[in-house]
Order: sequence, then C-alpha cells, then structure tokens
Amino acid sequence: LLDDVDRSIIRELRARGGSALQAELQDSINVPKTTLWRHVKRLEKLGVVKVEKVGLQNRVTLVRDVKV
Repeated sequence: LLDDVDRSIIRELRARGGSALQAELQDSINVPKTTLWRHVKRLEKLGVVKVEKVGLQNRVTLVRDVKV
C-alpha cells in the first residue's frame, strides 16, 4: 500500500522522465530529507525504484510503474 509521499515520489519521477536526483525530489515534494529517504528505500525494497550513487548524490530511477 502506497501513501501520499510514495505517490508523490512516483508522480514526480514520471514527470521528470523516470529519473531524478534525490535533492530534486526533495525540493519538488517539499518533505524533510530523512522522510524522503525512508520512502525511497521502501519503494526500492518493493522493486518500484532503484537508487544509484552519482558522486555525492543519489539518483532515483523508476523501474516498475505502479498505479497511483
């Protein structure tokens, strides 16, 4: 079950072509960094996104689209 933050992350990734830096998501969704990270990790465990380290930042990529 996805909550509002999960759905916002997925919508924002779709709007950005399926991929975004974590900092970009944080700015767009306007949630605290730790809250966003907790939701991103949960979505990663569910197989919805993958997280890749890009220098000092994290790139979040939608790997399985789900209905929001």
